Amino acid sequence: MQTIISEIAFTFVDDAVALASGFASVARDIAAEMLSSARARLLAPVDRLARICDVGGVLAAREAATLRRRHRATSWQSRPAPRRWRDRFNIFRGLHDLT
Repeated sequence: MQTIISEIAFTFVDDAVALASGFASVARDIAAEMLSSARARLLAPVDRLARICDVGGVLAAREAATLRRRHRATSWQSRPAPRRWRDRFNIFRGLHDLT
Protein backbone atom coordinates (compact mmCIF):
# COMPACT_ATOMS: atom_id res chain seq x y z
CA MET A 1 0.00 0.00 0.00
CA GLN A 2 2.80 2.41 0.85
CA THR A 3 4.57 1.77 -2.46
CA ILE A 4 1.47 2.81 -4.42
CA ILE A 5 1.22 6.03 -2.43
CA SER A 6 4.92 6.77 -2.91
CA GLU A 7 4.66 6.03 -6.65
CA ILE A 8 1.73 8.44 -6.94
CA ALA A 9 3.66 11.10 -5.01
CA PHE A 10 6.80 10.65 -7.11
CA THR A 11 4.76 10.77 -10.31
CA PHE A 12 3.09 13.98 -9.17
CA VAL A 13 6.43 15.58 -8.33
CA ASP A 14 7.96 14.50 -11.66
CA ASP A 15 4.97 15.93 -13.55
CA ALA A 16 5.20 19.19 -11.60
CA VAL A 17 8.91 19.50 -12.42
CA ALA A 18 8.25 18.82 -16.11
CA LEU A 19 5.45 21.40 -16.14
CA ALA A 20 7.65 24.03 -14.47
CA SER A 21 10.51 23.40 -16.90
CA GLY A 22 8.06 23.68 -19.81
CA PHE A 23 6.79 27.02 -18.53
CA ALA A 24 10.37 28.22 -18.10
CA SER A 25 11.19 27.22 -21.67
CA VAL A 26 8.15 29.05 -23.04
CA ALA A 27 8.96 32.16 -21.00
CA ARG A 28 12.57 32.10 -22.19
CA ASP A 29 11.49 31.80 -25.84
CA ILE A 30 9.00 34.66 -25.49
CA ALA A 31 11.63 36.87 -23.86
CA ALA A 32 14.15 36.07 -26.59
CA GLU A 33 11.62 36.93 -29.30
CA MET A 34 10.75 40.21 -27.58
CA LEU A 35 14.43 41.17 -27.31
CA SER A 36 15.03 40.25 -30.93
CA SER A 37 12.10 42.33 -32.20
CA ALA A 38 13.05 45.27 -29.95
CA ARG A 39 16.62 45.11 -31.27
CA ALA A 40 15.37 45.12 -34.85
CA ARG A 41 13.15 48.16 -34.22
CA LEU A 42 15.79 50.12 -32.34
CA LEU A 43 18.60 49.45 -34.78
CA ALA A 44 16.61 49.92 -38.00
CA PRO A 45 18.09 53.41 -38.59
CA VAL A 46 21.62 52.07 -38.10
CA ASP A 47 20.94 49.22 -40.53
CA ARG A 48 19.54 51.65 -43.11
CA LEU A 49 22.58 53.89 -42.74
CA ALA A 50 24.91 50.91 -43.11
CA ARG A 51 23.14 49.83 -46.30
CA ILE A 52 23.37 53.36 -47.70
CA CYS A 53 27.10 53.55 -46.93
CA ASP A 54 27.81 50.08 -48.33
CA VAL A 55 29.42 51.10 -51.61
CA GLY A 56 31.31 47.89 -52.29
CA GLY A 57 28.40 45.55 -51.64
CA VAL A 58 30.03 44.00 -48.56
CA LEU A 59 26.79 43.70 -46.59
CA ALA A 60 24.91 42.10 -49.49
CA ALA A 61 27.71 39.57 -49.99
CA ARG A 62 27.78 38.85 -46.26
CA GLU A 63 24.01 38.31 -46.15
CA ALA A 64 24.19 36.00 -49.16
CA ALA A 65 26.96 33.99 -47.49
CA THR A 66 24.91 33.79 -44.29
CA LEU A 67 21.89 32.54 -46.21
CA ARG A 68 24.00 29.92 -47.97
CA ARG A 69 25.41 28.75 -44.63
CA ARG A 70 21.95 28.55 -43.11
CA HIS A 71 20.62 26.63 -46.11
CA ARG A 72 23.57 24.25 -45.99
CA ALA A 73 23.10 23.72 -42.25
CA THR A 74 19.38 23.01 -42.59
CA SER A 75 19.87 20.75 -45.59
CA TRP A 76 22.09 18.47 -43.48
CA GLN A 77 19.69 18.72 -40.52
CA SER A 78 22.40 19.98 -38.23
CA ARG A 79 22.07 22.67 -35.60
CA PRO A 80 24.32 25.72 -35.74
CA ALA A 81 26.82 26.21 -32.97
CA PRO A 82 25.44 28.23 -30.06
CA ARG A 83 26.54 31.84 -30.00
CA ARG A 84 28.20 33.40 -27.01
CA TRP A 85 26.18 35.80 -24.86
CA ARG A 86 28.50 38.70 -25.54
CA ASP A 87 28.09 38.22 -29.31
CA ARG A 88 24.34 37.74 -29.11
CA PHE A 89 23.61 41.24 -27.81
CA ASN A 90 26.41 43.12 -29.54
CA ILE A 91 24.57 45.85 -31.43
CA PHE A 92 27.44 46.57 -33.83
CA ARG A 93 28.24 42.98 -34.86
CA GLY A 94 26.66 43.53 -38.26
CA LEU A 95 29.02 46.38 -39.01
CA HIS A 96 32.31 44.60 -38.40
CA ASP A 97 33.00 44.42 -42.15
CA LEU A 98 32.83 48.19 -42.56
CA THR A 99 36.24 49.44 -41.52
